[in-house]
Amino acid sequence: MHVLGLIVEYNPFHNGHLYHIEQARKKSNADVVITVMSGQFLQRGEPAIIDKFARAEMAIVHGSDLVIELPTIFAIQHRDLFCYSAVSILNQLGVDTIIFGSESGDITPFNELVTREKEHHTLLDQTIQQRLKQGESYPAAYSTAIKTIGIDTLNDHLPNNSLGIGYVRAVAEINPRITIDTIKRQQAGYHTTHLSSPIASATSIRQVIKAKKTIQHVSELKSVMPDKAYQLIEQHEDDFHDLNDYYPLMQYKLLTTTPVALKQIHGMVEGIEHRLIAAAKKATTASDFIDLVKTKRYTTTRIQRLLIHLLLNLDQETVATAIHQLQNLPAVRSLGQSTIGERYIKVIKKERPMTILTKVTKNLPDYLAIDMRASLVYHLFDHTKTKREYLPPFRHERASR
Repeated sequence: MHVLGLIVEYNPFHNGHLYHIEQARKKSNADVVITVMSGQFLQRGEPAIIDKFARAEMAIVHGSDLVIELPTIFAIQHRDLFCYSAVSILNQLGVDTIIFGSESGDITPFNELVTREKEHHTLLDQTIQQRLKQGESYPAAYSTAIKTIGIDTLNDHLPNNSLGIGYVRAVAEINPRITIDTIKRQQAGYHTTHLSSPIASATSIRQVIKAKKTIQHVSELKSVMPDKAYQLIEQHEDDFHDLNDYYPLMQYKLLTTTPVALKQIHGMVEGIEHRLIAAAKKATTASDFIDLVKTKRYTTTRIQRLLIHLLLNLDQETVATAIHQLQNLPAVRSLGQSTIGERYIKVIKKERPMTILTKVTKNLPDYLAIDMRASLVYHLFDHTKTKREYLPPFRHERASR
């Protein structure tokens, strides 16, 4: 049995994602496709535009067999921890292949880079630390460092290439027997802000939705999303989410919490809590707040992740405990499954120590209880939507491949 693993956010699902699933399944000759997907909050420190259950349904009807939620506490971390946690879960679920999308489309430079990293670890670390002391962000410092060891064939600053480095590094560390490969991202770049048919970036889709507010007035989205995905997002047009929606809550916490208490929040380092408090006294939106706080060292994404940690009250000790558990997580949660996925759950039930939960139990592990907290916050403006948390995963009939 060939088991393919994909690591995604689907924010929202579009034609490029459909291409990735179809090509990855064909390339791996997969019998089962397992997707690890971020939940209500995402790696760049933003709420998903629509909730995790709708996005899981999009994934299942378009080719995935099992959608596993990447626990929130791991989904909202920096690249290396995000990648390591997702690969670790896929490894524990028994995948033999992981295929990611990238701007490169060639796995060779990724493998070469990770190999050279190991060979020149000391020099890399020294160079990165020097650049950090000069006020650079970690991504910029890393880009400079890899050039010092003669690697300039991979555009590491491009978002999907950057994640790809994290995935290849994680596979090498966790289980080198897993085959890792990549498929070239088609047409639209990750940050492209205009729609291009038939494949557009998720960024451009979100911008169109947020600008026009109602999906019914965005007919051009029909050309860049599969029909079923479009229909699903149309059903949720009254429930689109944006970071600015949550800013008053973040602002309140910053203005009513002491700097000593704020310092316990994960990611609150180097006295940045004072800078955040000062910005919260002036800014009226999350966008304005980020503009006031960001520097070369503190990027927009880093600040957004810190705001989500604050919103969910994730302290350093809680995150450290979850990271310590990563290689032996007792359970993960299914958000959606095809009949093929259900059969696979039964197959591995006796072989793998990790439990795949298909319903919420009373005594969830702490890292999964945080997912429930995240949903309560995500749906703070309409708590009736949290009822979905207690229902079974979305189920889809699919004949054997």
